[in-house]
Amino acid sequence: MRLPMFIVLCLLVPGLGGAAPVSVGGYTFGAGEEAFADDASLVSGVITGPDEAGIRSTLVGSDISDSFNTGDSGGGIVEVEFIDNAIVNGPGPDLVIFELSGDRPAGTPDPREIFGISVFDGSGFPAFVTVTPVATGFPDPADSTLDVFAVEVDLGSFGIPLGGTSSLVRLHIYNANLGSKSADLTALGALNSVVPEPSTGVLCCLGVLLGTGIRRPSRDSMWRRYGWISGSSKGARSRMVGRGALLARAGRVGSSEPSAGFSWNS
Repeated sequence: MRLPMFIVLCLLVPGLGGAAPVSVGGYTFGAGEEAFADDASLVSGVITGPDEAGIRSTLVGSDISDSFNTGDSGGGIVEVEFIDNAIVNGPGPDLVIFELSGDRPAGTPDPREIFGISVFDGSGFPAFVTVTPVATGFPDPADSTLDVFAVEVDLGSFGIPLGGTSSLVRLHIYNANLGSKSADLTALGALNSVVPEPSTGVLCCLGVLLGTGIRRPSRDSMWRRYGWISGSSKGARSRMVGRGALLARAGRVGSSEPSAGFSWNS
């Protein structure tokens, strides 16, 4: 069955269709690719590893084949934004931040790669909390000498109530002077994720769908449906049986003309 174009357009609106789960570093994200960060930018400090575009391309999406660190700089603060979804404070960890480091047994922390996290609480960013990445036991897909590390974040640790949401996370990346330049960050994904309320475009599409369901048929379509007129050209209108004659004969048994109780909406 071929769907009308407006229905096709509605189905293409993000958030209306189901998303396939995505697994990264042993974690499964039920919202699929939408669970991952959508934008990132340097808000203060200096990072000489990548440029602004490199920071964004590295942290956006679920790809963990690339990472960045502070380079030779003293470090900086990167703000990461979730646009097509929000992180919600639910059961267990709500957010996972992925990082790449040397080969370590699963469950082993790497203090050389510490960094700071702050989550927007609705009015501002609380003080940074220092976190230590922990080895997941999964190798870096682009470099077998490295492992995927992770930091689990509970939004409740930043004053966000159960069921509360946030779309902004800040990362303080710096050299801890422990033999590594800094954390090598690669991706952020929301384990507990919620899609924002439908946009105006979605609501308009739904309105069109409802409108087509209750549309009243035109007079000509009624004539054709019940066999009172054939054809669709303007010339077919001349072959109509006169309305007055039809109504006059409405009492005939077995007649296909409209009954006496039939009324037109002019």
